[in-house]
Amino acid sequence: GSTRSVEIGEVPVVVSSMTADRDRFEPLADEVVVGFDDLTTVNSLVEIPNGHAGLGWSNWVATHRILYGGPGYVNGSQSGEYVAYNGSGHPAAIAAVEGFDFVGGYVSSAWPGGTEHDVVVEAWRDDELVHADRNSVSTAGSVYFDADYRSITRLEFRSEANWQVVVDDLTFRLSP
Repeated sequence: GSTRSVEIGEVPVVVSSMTADRDRFEPLADEVVVGFDDLTTVNSLVEIPNGHAGLGWSNWVATHRILYGGPGYVNGSQSGEYVAYNGSGHPAAIAAVEGFDFVGGYVSSAWPGGTEHDVVVEAWRDDELVHADRNSVSTAGSVYFDADYRSITRLEFRSEANWQVVVDDLTFRLSP
């Protein structure tokens, strides 16, 4: 069977469910970490534009960690002072027709009520759902979700109860 190494740092790590899919696709070469620190200013927010970091973004908002009162916005930030979240608590997606790998990223709940519900992360290859994971999250800090999803065309984050999911430092591998 497959094995993989996971580096444990200063935050808890959640590992995606293993699939035979990992053995079918070699990792793509060009890795990029998206931290959201270059999109807006302290007193504002912005919808993440399509094409940011070479990916298509749908219903993602970037903001300064102190713009809202939710503790997860502050405690979920990993690098810099900006984070992203799913607008109005609705599902948010990242896509690329040519395919990409989702290595992983830091995930938390913006508000205490959201911690009572799992964050669902799903990935598709064209129209086929190829990965589905559920993560418990906190407002006290992020968990690192080690996804290692390879050769996907769409990635979706959602809260089971439509709460805002805060993400930071998402790592992707893109097609050259």
